[in-house]
Amino acid sequence: MKKRIVFIVTCLAFSAATFGFGADLCSEFTKRKDYDKAIEICSSMITAGQGKAQTYNNRGLSYQAEKQFDEALSDFNKAIELDSRYYHAYSNRGNVYKDKGQFEQALSDYNKAVELNPNDPVAYYNIACIYSVQKSSEDACAWLKKSIDRGFDKWEHIKKDIDFDNIRDASCYKAIMADK
Repeated sequence: MKKRIVFIVTCLAFSAATFGFGADLCSEFTKRKDYDKAIEICSSMITAGQGKAQTYNNRGLSYQAEKQFDEALSDFNKAIELDSRYYHAYSNRGNVYKDKGQFEQALSDYNKAVELNPNDPVAYYNIACIYSVQKSSEDACAWLKKSIDRGFDKWEHIKKDIDFDNIRDASCYKAIMADK
Protein backbone atom coordinates (compact mmCIF):
# COMPACT_ATOMS: atom_id res chain seq x y z
CA MET A 1 0.00 0.00 0.00
CA LYS A 2 2.80 2.45 0.92
CA LYS A 3 4.52 1.89 -2.46
CA ARG A 4 1.25 2.69 -4.21
CA ILE A 5 0.84 5.93 -2.25
CA VAL A 6 4.43 6.93 -3.01
CA PHE A 7 3.86 6.18 -6.68
CA ILE A 8 0.66 8.24 -6.76
CA VAL A 9 2.28 11.19 -4.98
CA THR A 10 5.29 10.99 -7.31
CA CYS A 11 3.02 10.92 -10.37
CA LEU A 12 1.00 13.81 -8.97
CA ALA A 13 4.16 15.82 -8.36
CA PHE A 14 5.49 15.07 -11.85
CA SER A 15 2.14 16.00 -13.41
CA ALA A 16 1.97 19.16 -11.33
CA ALA A 17 5.47 20.14 -12.41
CA THR A 18 4.72 19.35 -16.03
CA PHE A 19 1.59 21.49 -16.09
CA GLY A 20 3.12 24.39 -14.19
CA PHE A 21 1.37 24.32 -10.85
CA GLY A 22 3.90 22.17 -9.02
CA ALA A 23 5.46 25.00 -7.05
CA ASP A 24 2.02 25.86 -5.72
CA LEU A 25 1.40 22.22 -4.77
CA CYS A 26 4.79 21.98 -3.06
CA SER A 27 4.10 25.22 -1.22
CA GLU A 28 0.60 24.10 -0.25
CA PHE A 29 1.85 20.97 1.54
CA THR A 30 4.48 23.07 3.31
CA LYS A 31 1.78 25.51 4.47
CA ARG A 32 -0.37 22.59 5.66
CA LYS A 33 2.62 21.37 7.69
CA ASP A 34 2.56 18.05 5.86
CA TYR A 35 6.33 18.20 5.63
CA ASP A 36 6.99 14.65 4.47
CA LYS A 37 4.64 15.09 1.53
CA ALA A 38 6.05 18.54 0.78
CA ILE A 39 9.59 17.14 0.73
CA GLU A 40 8.46 14.31 -1.51
CA ILE A 41 6.65 16.57 -3.99
CA CYS A 42 9.41 19.18 -4.06
CA SER A 43 12.02 16.44 -4.53
CA SER A 44 10.03 14.95 -7.41
CA MET A 45 9.85 18.35 -9.05
CA ILE A 46 13.59 18.82 -8.66
CA THR A 47 14.27 15.34 -10.06
CA ALA A 48 12.00 16.17 -13.01
CA GLY A 49 14.09 19.27 -13.74
CA GLN A 50 11.41 21.62 -12.42
CA GLY A 51 13.34 22.83 -9.39
CA LYS A 52 13.19 26.60 -9.11
CA ALA A 53 14.30 28.80 -6.22
CA GLN A 54 10.81 28.62 -4.69
CA THR A 55 10.83 24.81 -4.87
CA TYR A 56 14.15 24.57 -3.03
CA ASN A 57 12.97 27.18 -0.53
CA ASN A 58 9.77 25.26 0.22
CA ARG A 59 11.62 21.98 0.61
CA GLY A 60 14.12 23.77 2.85
CA LEU A 61 11.27 25.01 5.05
CA SER A 62 10.00 21.46 5.37
CA TYR A 63 13.45 20.12 6.22
CA GLN A 64 13.84 22.86 8.81
CA ALA A 65 10.50 21.98 10.39
CA GLU A 66 11.70 18.38 10.59
CA LYS A 67 14.95 19.59 12.28
CA GLN A 68 17.00 18.40 9.30
CA PHE A 69 19.12 21.53 9.35
CA ASP A 70 21.91 20.47 7.01
CA GLU A 71 19.39 19.55 4.30
CA ALA A 72 17.53 22.82 4.89
CA LEU A 73 20.75 24.84 4.56
CA SER A 74 21.61 23.01 1.36
CA ASP A 75 18.21 23.85 -0.14
CA PHE A 76 18.31 27.50 0.91
CA ASN A 77 21.82 27.75 -0.55
CA LYS A 78 20.53 26.31 -3.83
CA ALA A 79 17.56 28.70 -3.84
CA ILE A 80 19.96 31.62 -3.41
CA GLU A 81 22.23 30.22 -6.13
CA LEU A 82 19.25 30.09 -8.50
CA ASP A 83 17.96 33.55 -7.53
CA SER A 84 20.36 35.76 -5.59
CA ARG A 85 17.59 38.31 -4.99
CA TYR A 86 15.17 35.84 -3.38
CA TYR A 87 15.02 37.44 0.04
CA HIS A 88 12.82 34.71 1.54
CA ALA A 89 15.65 32.21 1.11
CA TYR A 90 18.04 34.51 2.99
CA SER A 91 15.55 34.96 5.83
CA ASN A 92 14.84 31.25 5.98
CA ARG A 93 18.53 30.34 5.93
CA GLY A 94 19.00 32.89 8.72
CA ASN A 95 16.34 31.05 10.72
CA VAL A 96 18.26 27.79 10.37
CA TYR A 97 21.49 29.46 11.47
CA LYS A 98 19.59 30.92 14.43
CA ASP A 99 18.22 27.46 15.29
CA LYS A 100 21.78 26.15 15.20
CA GLY A 101 23.05 28.97 17.44
CA GLN A 102 25.15 30.46 14.63
CA PHE A 103 24.07 34.02 15.28
CA GLU A 104 26.61 35.88 13.14
CA GLN A 105 25.59 33.91 10.05
CA ALA A 106 21.94 34.48 10.94
CA LEU A 107 22.49 38.23 11.25
CA SER A 108 24.31 38.30 7.92
CA ASP A 109 21.39 36.59 6.18
CA TYR A 110 18.74 38.71 7.88
CA ASN A 111 20.63 41.86 6.91
CA LYS A 112 20.79 40.64 3.30
CA ALA A 113 17.02 40.05 3.41
CA VAL A 114 16.53 43.61 4.68
CA GLU A 115 18.79 44.92 1.91
CA LEU A 116 16.77 43.05 -0.74
CA ASN A 117 13.37 43.92 0.72
CA PRO A 118 13.52 46.84 3.14
CA ASN A 119 9.76 46.67 3.73
CA ASP A 120 9.62 43.11 5.10
CA PRO A 121 9.01 43.50 8.85
CA VAL A 122 9.86 39.87 9.63
CA ALA A 123 13.57 40.23 8.80
CA TYR A 124 13.79 43.23 11.14
CA TYR A 125 11.97 41.24 13.81
CA ASN A 126 14.39 38.35 13.44
CA ILE A 127 17.36 40.70 13.83
CA ALA A 128 15.76 42.02 17.03
CA CYS A 129 15.47 38.45 18.29
CA ILE A 130 19.15 37.76 17.66
CA TYR A 131 20.22 40.90 19.50
CA SER A 132 17.98 40.03 22.41
CA VAL A 133 19.37 36.50 22.62
CA GLN A 134 22.82 38.10 22.64
CA LYS A 135 21.65 40.37 25.51
CA SER A 136 22.04 43.57 23.54
CA SER A 137 18.84 45.27 24.65
CA GLU A 138 19.34 48.62 22.88
CA ASP A 139 20.02 46.94 19.52
CA ALA A 140 17.16 44.51 20.06
CA CYS A 141 14.74 47.35 20.83
CA ALA A 142 15.92 49.42 17.87
CA TRP A 143 15.32 46.55 15.46
CA LEU A 144 12.02 45.61 17.08
CA LYS A 145 10.88 49.21 16.65
CA LYS A 146 11.92 49.13 12.97
CA SER A 147 9.94 45.92 12.55
CA ILE A 148 6.84 47.48 14.10
CA ASP A 149 7.28 50.63 12.00
CA ARG A 150 7.14 48.37 8.93
CA GLY A 151 3.94 46.69 10.03
CA PHE A 152 4.83 43.88 12.43
CA ASP A 153 1.85 43.90 14.77
CA LYS A 154 1.67 40.44 16.29
CA TRP A 155 1.66 41.76 19.83
CA GLU A 156 0.73 38.50 21.52
CA HIS A 157 3.55 36.77 19.67
CA ILE A 158 6.02 39.42 20.80
CA LYS A 159 4.83 39.08 24.40
CA LYS A 160 5.33 35.30 24.34
CA ASP A 161 8.46 35.06 22.19
CA ILE A 162 11.16 33.60 24.43
CA ASP A 163 13.80 35.34 22.34
CA PHE A 164 12.82 38.55 24.13
CA ASP A 165 13.09 37.12 27.64
CA ASN A 166 16.50 38.80 28.00
CA ILE A 167 15.12 42.29 27.42
CA ARG A 168 11.65 42.22 28.99
CA ASP A 169 12.86 44.35 31.90
CA ALA A 170 14.66 46.86 29.66
CA SER A 171 13.07 50.30 29.60
CA CYS A 172 13.20 50.42 25.81
CA TYR A 173 11.22 47.15 25.55
CA LYS A 174 8.67 48.36 28.10
CA ALA A 175 8.24 51.60 26.12
CA ILE A 176 7.62 49.69 22.90
CA MET A 177 5.13 47.37 24.57
CA ALA A 178 3.29 50.02 26.56
CA ASP A 179 -0.47 49.75 26.03
CA LYS A 180 -0.13 46.60 23.91
